[in-house]
Parts: sequence; structure tokens; C-alpha cells
Amino acid sequence: MSSKSVDYVVVGGGYAGLNVLAALKRLKPSAEVLCIDRHEQPGGCWNDFYDYVALHQPHTLFGVNGQRWHFKDPNILAPRDDILLHFKSFVDTGLSPGFEFIGRTEYLGCRKIFGGLLEVTIKPLEGEKVILQTKHVIDARGFNYPGQHMQSNAGNPEVQLADLPRYHFERPENGSDRLYVIVGGGKTGVDTALWLADHRRPSDEVLMITGRSKYFFRREKILPPKPKQPLSTPTLGGIFLQMAKEYDGSNDAEILEKLREEGVLFSIGGSAACCTTFGIVGAVEMQRLEESTKVLPNDYFSSIEQVSDGSSSVHLRSGASLTTQKEVVVINCRSSSQERANAFSVDVHPLQEDGSVKFGSLLGFTGPTYYLMTTLYVKGKLSQMPIYGVPGGYSAKKLDGAWDVKFGMKVLINTMNALQLLSPCDFASFTLDINLWAPVPCQMYFLAQLVWNRKLLTAQAETHLSFLKSECKEAEADRDACSTGCYAAAANVMEMLAFGSKRPRGSQAEEKQLTRRTAKTLLTERLPLDKKKQSSP
Repeated sequence: MSSKSVDYVVVGGGYAGLNVLAALKRLKPSAEVLCIDRHEQPGGCWNDFYDYVALHQPHTLFGVNGQRWHFKDPNILAPRDDILLHFKSFVDTGLSPGFEFIGRTEYLGCRKIFGGLLEVTIKPLEGEKVILQTKHVIDARGFNYPGQHMQSNAGNPEVQLADLPRYHFERPENGSDRLYVIVGGGKTGVDTALWLADHRRPSDEVLMITGRSKYFFRREKILPPKPKQPLSTPTLGGIFLQMAKEYDGSNDAEILEKLREEGVLFSIGGSAACCTTFGIVGAVEMQRLEESTKVLPNDYFSSIEQVSDGSSSVHLRSGASLTTQKEVVVINCRSSSQERANAFSVDVHPLQEDGSVKFGSLLGFTGPTYYLMTTLYVKGKLSQMPIYGVPGGYSAKKLDGAWDVKFGMKVLINTMNALQLLSPCDFASFTLDINLWAPVPCQMYFLAQLVWNRKLLTAQAETHLSFLKSECKEAEADRDACSTGCYAAAANVMEMLAFGSKRPRGSQAEEKQLTRRTAKTLLTERLPLDKKKQSSP
């Protein structure tokens, strides 16, 4: 790879980075763009995940924005190999001529130089450093796992997830019966318990030690299978909005408990849970897990002790223990996302001091965030957007219910502020919005509620979130910008829903008039008189 100049350098070729390329392809198809990643193939951390991982949500809500999948059934939860195939097909066939993906390359940083340019240093894993000049650096590293995505416990021998299938199937026919101990009760632990339920021998046992138990979203409630979705289907945005409206700074546990009572959330074995990491599990999956696995909730794995009679004792942090004559196999399902900086750990303003931009999870999950925020950035509107983040992040502490509520609040206020800066065409091109899974009337109702509660949501954000400022003075956003233009934004999004959905409807002119009238009515009833005069009729 020789030294060269490009218009954009995109750091990371996973879910976030490939959606940057999708946005640039739509807005800057003739640009020279270089995307680098430490992995040889596109897909980022999906290259590191265990073989049996699959999506929580239907595949049409994931992947590269606008890139067609190879499935016909929209309800399929795509497994890892199909996800990597989807990412690779976009890089192989979907990029503009001036776009290039280069794997096995590290990003070492950038600095500002003359004429508004940036000097970027990258290094192939086998080679010398290369200096590039570019106009833009978009840092799209998401979870940024360092080779494996699970943290380990050096004090005990453990099987890593990537090795579990091989370790399991290489056991001799006359090998010892096993007690599989799953350490971690998140989505990875659930996946592993379900895999073992399908593949373990009848005489094997499975034990799950959850750590702090967590809530999961019930898939049948928020993502019921198409095409028979009830009109009562809630949108995830609507759930976030209700949480944000009810939050008083200390009642996060009550909010999550209410969602559990409504059937939106549930936990393994019905155990008391502290928070949700937004994992989605089906009721049938949960039933299979509970029937095949002994679950020890809200406790932690400590150690294994070999006893003189040949048995083994599994010790827990609480002081409890379990003794077995079977071979004990500890499977590491702990998350390591809290061990280092990543897209979810700390919220910062996208415009960085070194000249790069980094969007994190400001609009929710990284793919949608990077697609829409790249659109704002390319259009020169990013500095006009008031942006909020969760105070403190979670890099130095465990997740809790307050973080869940504030994360949803952050997603809503930032999305609402983006509405007034993005055009109907921008939203019409956006395919990764999880709210699009709900029937169109449910989507419209959520948008109406979002507009109706604009002032309340803004007040909650001011109270419970941090207003993010760029260290670049020329890029500081005007906090009052949100007060105007909301009517146009809401009308634009409603118009997009009316014309972008594949549903029976009246004439486009009639629907256009209806959506604009609906948005106007909502906003003129809620905006102060001085703001009404500023809104366009």
C-alpha cells in the first residue's frame, strides 16, 4: 500500500464503518474514500464472535443501510456467517469506484496540518507506517474488541466461546460426563445455553451463573413476526419515550418493573434484575433455556476446587458451592465491553480536537448512528445540532437502570434534534430504524407522541443528561436551535412514512396534505406563541 491522498478515511470496517460508507456512497459517490480495519475481512468484531451467534432482531433491521440481504423471509435472525456474507457483498459489489477497503491495518492517529487537511498515520499489521493526507477522518470503531470479545479469569481454566464447539465435539465417545458452567447471564450466556441444549449429551448438565441478572426485551412483544403484527405493537422509541417521561432521577427500578409487568421485559427464571443491556429474547427461547439449564441468579463464579474423592466443587462469591462427580467445563460468557473505551462507554461531542469525528452511540446503536450522523456531517450541519450524552458513561462502573433510562432519553432527544436538519430524502433512504418494524399507524403514533412531548423531553434532557460541547470553538452548537424548525422536521418525517411505506393508501396529494396538517396541528398546540410565528406554515 503506497502513500496517497484521499477525501475520507474511515476507521473501522464493521457495522458502524460500513454504514459510513453507505452514507458517503449516497452523498459523495465520486469521493476518494479509504476504509481500514484490523481484520482481514469486513465485518469488524463479527469476525471475532462465536460461531453460533445470531442477531437479536430480524435481519432487515441490521446490516448495511440500503444493502439487500439474501433472505426472502424478513423474520430470520441471521447467524454470524450470513452477517459476514452480507457485509462482504457490500464491499465487493456495493461500493463506488473511488472507495477502497483495506484489512489488516491499524489506525495510529491523525493531526491537523495546513489548509484544513489532516495527516493520518496507519500501519499494516505486516509492514511500515504509512502517512496519508485527507480532508476528513471518521472514527467508526464500535465495540473495538482487542481480538476476543469476552474478558477472562486467569485464575481458572476456561473455555473460550470460539473454542466451545470444537472442545465439545472432540470428546471421545467414552469420555466423562460433563457439567458445563456458563459464567455470565447476558445474551451471550443465553446463546450458549441454547446451543448446549441442542448439542450436549443426555447425561451432561448445564449450570448458568448469571452475575447480576438482567432484563431482556420480549421479542414477541416488540418485534412480532410479520405479516401478522397487531396494531398494539409498541415501538422501541415509544418505550424509550415513556421511560423518559416517567423518570424523576431515582425511580429507574420502578420504571423497569412496570415494563416487566406489561410483558415488555422479562428475566431468566423471573429473577430480580437490575437493568437491561437491550438484549432481545423470544419466549420459546427462554422456556428452552429454563428447562435445560440450572440457573443461579444474582451470584458470581469464584473458583473450582478439586476434592480428594475425585469430585469437584464450584464455589460462588456468596459462599455457596456445588459439588459434582462430573468433569467441570467453565465457559466464559462475561462481557468485556466495560473494560475499555468503546462506542457505548462514554458520550463525547463528535467533533474531536484532533480534527476527526466520532459518533459513538448518540442516536442508539452504531449502524444507524453512523449512517445518519455521517449524513449530517457531510452536509455541514453537524455543528448546528445540539447534542446530549449520558453523564459519566459506564466505563468505570456497572450498568444500572438509570443508565438504561438515560440511554433511551439520549437517543430520543438527539434524534429529535436531528429531525430538523435532515431532509425527507435523508430519512426515506434510512432502512435501519428499528421502529419501522411496527405497523405504519404505530410508527405515526410514536412520531406524533415525540412531537407532542418535545418540551417535556427537552426539559428531562436538560435535567438528567449532559449537553456535549466540541472543543473546536467554531463548531459549538447553538442550544436554542432546537426551538425552531420542529414543525418542518415532523412534517418531513411523517411525509417520509406516508410515501415510503408499502401500504394501501389514498392519493399522494391527499396523504401529503394530511401528514402536514397533522404535524402542524400538533406543533401549534404545543409551541409557545413566539415560536408559532417562527414556524413556516
